[in-house]
Amino acid sequence: MKKNLLTGLVTGSLVGFAFGCQQSTSVLLSSFHDLAVFPLTSLIAIAFVLFLHAVFFALLGMAFSLIFGWLIKKKPKKSNWLIPANLGFLIGLVVFIFLFGRLQSVFQKKVVAGLVIMVASLGGAFFGFLFFTLVLFLEKKKRIWLRICQVLIGLSLVFLMGLAFLIIGLTVDHSLNGLPGLPKKAKIDQAATSEKPNVVLLTIDAQRADHLGAYSYQPEVSPHLDQIAEQGVVFEQMFANAPWTLPSLASMVSSRLPTELKISVDNLSFGEIEKTNRLTNQVETMAERMQTLGYNTQAILTNELLSVPRGFDQGFDGFVNLEKLMPYHYQFHFKNMALTLLLNRIPGVEKRLANYYTFLVGPSGPKQFETRAWEINRLTLPWLEDFQDKRFFLWLHYIDPHAPYDPGSDYSPDLEEIGQSREQELRKASADQPDKIRWREIDRQALVKLYDGDVSLVDAAVGQVWEKLNQLDLMEKTILIISADHGEELWDHGRLGHGFTFYQETIKIPLIIVGPEIEQKKVYQNVSLIDVFPTIIDLIGERIPSEAKGRSLKPLIEGQFLLDKEIISEGTGWGSERKAIILGDYKLIHDFFTGENQLFNIKNDLHDKVDLARTNPGMVSHLKEELLSVIDQLRKNRQEIFQEAEPAGPPLGDVVGY
Repeated sequence: MKKNLLTGLVTGSLVGFAFGCQQSTSVLLSSFHDLAVFPLTSLIAIAFVLFLHAVFFALLGMAFSLIFGWLIKKKPKKSNWLIPANLGFLIGLVVFIFLFGRLQSVFQKKVVAGLVIMVASLGGAFFGFLFFTLVLFLEKKKRIWLRICQVLIGLSLVFLMGLAFLIIGLTVDHSLNGLPGLPKKAKIDQAATSEKPNVVLLTIDAQRADHLGAYSYQPEVSPHLDQIAEQGVVFEQMFANAPWTLPSLASMVSSRLPTELKISVDNLSFGEIEKTNRLTNQVETMAERMQTLGYNTQAILTNELLSVPRGFDQGFDGFVNLEKLMPYHYQFHFKNMALTLLLNRIPGVEKRLANYYTFLVGPSGPKQFETRAWEINRLTLPWLEDFQDKRFFLWLHYIDPHAPYDPGSDYSPDLEEIGQSREQELRKASADQPDKIRWREIDRQALVKLYDGDVSLVDAAVGQVWEKLNQLDLMEKTILIISADHGEELWDHGRLGHGFTFYQETIKIPLIIVGPEIEQKKVYQNVSLIDVFPTIIDLIGERIPSEAKGRSLKPLIEGQFLLDKEIISEGTGWGSERKAIILGDYKLIHDFFTGENQLFNIKNDLHDKVDLARTNPGMVSHLKEELLSVIDQLRKNRQEIFQEAEPAGPPLGDVVGY
């Protein structure tokens, strides 16, 4: 009996460890950088996955060995079948679990659950029998050295498999996202001058304009950003060209609208349109142009959508995306691992596993699983020192104001009025399932305070960068541009988050430009993110690309006037496809699925509270006609862009994004 238990323990542990290595691969591929940021947490998370698989299969191996040993106890000649039978059973189980997990993720409907189990069972039985036959053949050789070699080879293969997955994870992740280190050697040796200044583009995720002191909000929330704004130009009417990150920042870096780029384009109204959801290499990006003009280009970002597979690395000499920290990735992948999917079928197991896992990998606060602004600065500040004598273009993207709203102890507001338990409820609701909480006005006010705490956190980080730029005397030859990808709904219209609508809280964002010979002023003309690219090129004294659909804001910076031009915001992340057009004092939101229109006077109605669609049908008709005309032209532009384009890879499909 002891021999049988030992056989089951050893074979089960080895098979489980090997399977755990395979299951850990997806995590390594998702974000290997995080080992450099939180090495202990990451290694504990990997160890937990391996431990869970090893224990699970060891227990099953021992149970099978006992049962099989009891069945053959009266048949000594069959005793040498124990190891092959055990390994055959375990390998078959691995195949069953693996196929079950893969098929489960493909077929979500309960109708096909029986088919999933049947296919997984047949596959497991087939491969288990093949492995049983192979090992039995080796067992019959009866040579002790062969048995020793079998054990050594088995152990070696298991550990080599784990090592291979680690190397694959490193290699693929390095090719996709780069390593945490930044280039120390400049590609271009030329120094910046006041005529050819450096450019620092700083974008803040989910940053509403009306939650900064520079835009008439409480000054204590953003003192550093307000101080910067006092030394440059503040654009009061700045709009995002999409209500969520991917299409919005794709438009910013290319000066083209999402429809042209085939990013987040719905097919309800305009026929079947392939969504690429990536920046095509047929479109020149801001970084590519800056690189061509002799600039060292570097991006240090935090948002998983701003990735190499999405094409955002184009034109950058150095590209680092810190994404989500490893605990978040492990929670996601752990929940979707094949073994977890199977075990979660057992009542009560799912919650216990999740609790153990969360306890091991890190703090319970959801924002602990996001890259803080300090991690961006940890890489940025030394990079500025290394490149202070070179001409550079640097793009930073902070994610902190993005949900969940959890600013940490240093910036958390006092929420005694709602109590600690309710505060935790609100923090969780800001991350997911906001519709499952019964909101009160006091809750909304508390949520706003939490969001403002995140704004204060990123404000302090921006202050560090500002201080470093001045300490190195770089602001004498550097243009600093501060903006955002989109705003954030804070229950202004009954929602949390972004990506759903085109109300002011979602698409009205800050734009602050500071630099040599730029005087302090406020500009009240409508501008948008597609204007950032041509503005940068114009400010450094170069010719604006003819393909850019935005326009330079340099005349407005110099106190001149530009004719009104329509602004398009499109690409909802969820629900039916809606688009917005802003022209003069009016904004029209048109739903292409229901035909519904909403009209707002953005000059008099600052928060889109009064719908004028019924009382001003003439303006609705005029703006809708303009919108359709622009969209028609964008479709033609898209055909020109993609006519000869070879896809860089398979379509990435729909994304649920930030």
